[in-house]
Formats: sequence, C-alpha cells, structure tokens
Amino acid sequence: MSIIPQTTCRRCHRQYTSLRSRCPHCGTRKLRQSSRTTESANSAAGGPRAPRNDNAKWQFIFGIIILAAVILAVMALILISIGGDRAAVSPPPSPEGTQVIPTFTPPPTPTPTPTPEISTADIFFYNVKTPEFSTSIGDTTQLSVRYYPLDVEVSQVWSSEDESICKVSQNGLVTAVGPGWVTIYVTVGTRTATCRVLVRQPAG
Repeated sequence: MSIIPQTTCRRCHRQYTSLRSRCPHCGTRKLRQSSRTTESANSAAGGPRAPRNDNAKWQFIFGIIILAAVILAVMALILISIGGDRAAVSPPPSPEGTQVIPTFTPPPTPTPTPTPEISTADIFFYNVKTPEFSTSIGDTTQLSVRYYPLDVEVSQVWSSEDESICKVSQNGLVTAVGPGWVTIYVTVGTRTATCRVLVRQPAG
C-alpha cells in the first residue's frame, strides 16, 4: 500500500500522485473536489455522508513518525549514558612514545656463612709441634697445621714474613732462599699459628 494517495487522470486514465497539480503523462489539470462539495452532493441526494478517511490516515502516519522519533531519542540517550560510564571507568591512555618500565624487585641478599670458630691452631713438623726450627739455604721443609675442633672444614692460608729469606706454598712447603730469621704464618678460620725459622748458609 502506497503512503501517498494516487489519483487517476480524467483524460488519459493513468494514475499519478495526488501531490501533482497536472498529469505527468498528458498535462491535464487535476480536477479538485472538496470534501464539502461531496458532502453537499450526498446531502442533497438524500444519501449518507461519505466518511472522511483521508484525515484519519494522515493522523495515523504522523503518529507512527512521532513514536519512531521518541524511540530513537530514548535509544540515543541510553547509548550516550553507557559510553559515559565506560569513559569514567577506563584508565586514561598513556601518552604516545612513553615506555612503561616494569618494576624490578631485587632478590634478597643471601646471609653470609659465618666463619667457623677455631679454638686452637699449631704448626707441626711431622708429628712434632714446632714453634721454631733451623734450615739451610736451598733446603725445603714440609709443615702442617693442626686445629681444634677437628670436624670443622676450614681453608688454610700460608704466608711468609719475608720471602727473600723463606718462601712457603699453600700446602705448607717451606723453601729457604736467604740467610736470617723469618716468621711463617698459617691462618685457619679465626686462628693464626706462627713458626720462627732460622736460615743458615750451607756448610762447606
């Protein structure tokens, strides 16, 4: 059904929209007939008045258009309200070119292992405790250290007071290189033992 009413040309009998004043096919002017004339004619003829359906049709169409406009306005308000709530909840975007640096938590610092407590430490030559001994230039002497408690594992650090007289390796081997008195040290844990050495010129 067409919304715009149609009219029939009284000359060529073709239909066209009633909004035109002339027939688009033959150019004949449309014959205007007012509702009053129709009603007067019907009244004069003694017949019933024709119902005025044109106004009711246009009122119905305008009512549908207004209802559709109200529905569209309500939907637009709902969409705007939802968009505003999302904009308020979402965090602001970071500026372009800004690099987000992650937070780095350093690992916990390990607790250092405490140095074992050594109660006594002495230097031995074979199985004899040796606080001092004598040797000749060019001779070597193997020393060792004994400490208490025996079940503690500690490192041994050997050193010489004067390496121009005696040199000592980290396993306790003493080498006499020059005449004179010198002190040999060995450190185990928290204790240091000492031994005095007299280096002489070789005989002959």
